[in-house]
Amino acid sequence: MESCQKQETRRLDSLLHWEWALLLLLLVAAFFPVLREMYALWMAPGSYSSHAPLVPLISAWFVWRQRAQLQAMPRHPAKSGLLLIAFSLLVLIGSGVLRVYTSAGIALLLCLTGMVAYWGGWRWLGKLWFPLAFLIFMLPIPEILIARLNLSLKLMVMHATVFALQCVRVPVAMDGATLHLAGGDMIVGDVCAGLRSLTALITLAALFAYMQRRRPWPVPAAVLAIAVPAALGGNIVRIFLDGLLVNAYGPDLLFSPLLTTELTGAIDLHTISGVVLFGLVLLALNAAVWLTEACVRWVRRAKHRNPPLHTLAKEPKVC
Repeated sequence: MESCQKQETRRLDSLLHWEWALLLLLLVAAFFPVLREMYALWMAPGSYSSHAPLVPLISAWFVWRQRAQLQAMPRHPAKSGLLLIAFSLLVLIGSGVLRVYTSAGIALLLCLTGMVAYWGGWRWLGKLWFPLAFLIFMLPIPEILIARLNLSLKLMVMHATVFALQCVRVPVAMDGATLHLAGGDMIVGDVCAGLRSLTALITLAALFAYMQRRRPWPVPAAVLAIAVPAALGGNIVRIFLDGLLVNAYGPDLLFSPLLTTELTGAIDLHTISGVVLFGLVLLALNAAVWLTEACVRWVRRAKHRNPPLHTLAKEPKVC
């Protein structure tokens, strides 16, 4: 009797494997145009998602790290995962009809979520929530959102730069996207607005905060809280320093190629300053972790030295 039950379990498990493999092939065929378009947007010159190709690799690495725990966890395939897959296909069809390609990427994430639920159950989905949620950072930003964010960020960066230059007694006048300085004119383009570094740093901050999840909760919260201000502040400092150089030596020093390679093309001082400030922002994230941990330790020691009054034992009354 027991051997018959084992054979039946193996038969059902084998059937589920075949169903899942066939479903996987069909879904790859359905979402292949989405993946191809997404890859083209990643690799386009001046892309705001140049960091995106690393995102699925990082998610796959987190899944690989948890492979032993997943193998030890019993699978309870959820048929409701098929409903989520069907809904994602409807979203995909609607995206194609309306030509709204951002929702097609969301449909891909919904489909992956449904596949995990159908394969291992909702407990598996709870175990793999971060690798799946992290994939949202591989979706390209909609063009209309890029235009609006670039305009807002560019105005903020230029006004902050003009204010900082005036504080150090550097004469400057702003005319649209151009800063008129004594050494020449400096044009702040869309790339200099900071959106590219902002998206990359938010992605990195989410990853960094998850890796700090075993520490006290203020630590990952501080990483997420400082990511946007650090990215914006770093970009303002970069444009401010570029303005000082243009004012003193002219724009030729800033934009003249220092090194040219087949892989990266021309590298100038402006490009190098962006890399350096990106590294400084990463140091700021590490500093936020260190300071937050120090504050948490100080609060714990203070509580240990001065426990709350309601925790102190009451002295017995003497009659």
